[in-house]
Amino acid sequence: MTRVRATILFVLAGLASGCAAPATRAPDVDPAPIWQAWQRGGADAALAAAESLGWSAGGGVEGERLRQNLLIAQGRRGEAVAEVREWIAAEGAGADLEYLEARLLQDPDRQRLEFRRLVAAHPRHAWSRLGAASIAIRELRWPEALAHVRAAADLPAAREFRLQIGARIAAWQGRSDAALALLEEGAFQAGHRDLLLEYASLAATAADPVATERAAAELALWDVPATATLPERVDAAARRLYAELASGRVMDLDAALAFLDRQAARAGAPGGWAGHPRYTMPLVGALVRPEISAGGVAAAWLEHGRM
Repeated sequence: MTRVRATILFVLAGLASGCAAPATRAPDVDPAPIWQAWQRGGADAALAAAESLGWSAGGGVEGERLRQNLLIAQGRRGEAVAEVREWIAAEGAGADLEYLEARLLQDPDRQRLEFRRLVAAHPRHAWSRLGAASIAIRELRWPEALAHVRAAADLPAAREFRLQIGARIAAWQGRSDAALALLEEGAFQAGHRDLLLEYASLAATAADPVATERAAAELALWDVPATATLPERVDAAARRLYAELASGRVMDLDAALAFLDRQAARAGAPGGWAGHPRYTMPLVGALVRPEISAGGVAAAWLEHGRM
């Protein structure tokens, strides 16, 4: 078993003991609609989607955590704090709500003390343990962070948060490949923006130009503005293909064209390469210019100077 695979299995297993995870207010929700909304309409659309997955709408901690992050990004932290305090007043304090309140604290010393209180009161609560681990990482107390991860209950809803923490720990241990591998599926297949941002940060820290460009190209597709011109949309799709090929992921011509079509659809550019008349490819990994006379998507791209 490789060190990368061993690290992945360690994090996903969560080192859970036979103890059950503490009961939550409600089953947690799949956050995918939040990120799908972002890709369709940006941060405002993501926040609108998060409203239906947050705490007040019957969602769980992960839905509310992401909603809080989106509110904070819009300068609305105070609103998030007031809401949590209202819920605590109405429902009573509990590990989940106390965690949601503690993560919003801005004073580092106060936040550290609050998370220490939380893990003492709720030693197996996954969210509190992972929050405490995040604080320990922020303060470069790596052994403490690892201890919190090991103590956290294996809660499926906290999987993405655990992956973030596990990736940071792997990077600290000098295993940047393992760190990026932990985030790969969530960042590039599942479309989890927070994991993609974590991937980009760790790739930059590791001075890995190929992984850094791959993350940057993926983020560029997330953030294609509504006002983007067709050439800009084509460039975003092509950049994503080139970054994927440069990363060493072997694709034959058919797979490369299908990949390009998916990126073009995301960017709002003309597609149809997979159904284009077949053309030759002298070097694996390099797309050859198709016959201009073939028309279709090739003609559309050529018209805008992108052939």
